[in-house]
Amino acid sequence: MINKLFASPKSGITDDEYRAKIKYQVNFLTIAIILTVVITMLLASLQKSPASRSFLRGFSSGILDGVSVP
Repeated sequence: MINKLFASPKSGITDDEYRAKIKYQVNFLTIAIILTVVITMLLASLQKSPASRSFLRGFSSGILDGVSVP
């Protein structure tokens, strides 16, 4: 998988093969970024200290718990 992601393209590949490689790289990086954000939000929402009332904790708690609309 690492070779498929980060190896330089071989000479003589078609445009479609090159586009598929770029699409695979973009999808991998997008998933990695989303997972990083979700894990950060989960860890921030698990803080129970009253001194840790930060924007990130409140934001992540609101996103994870859902917002009730009256």
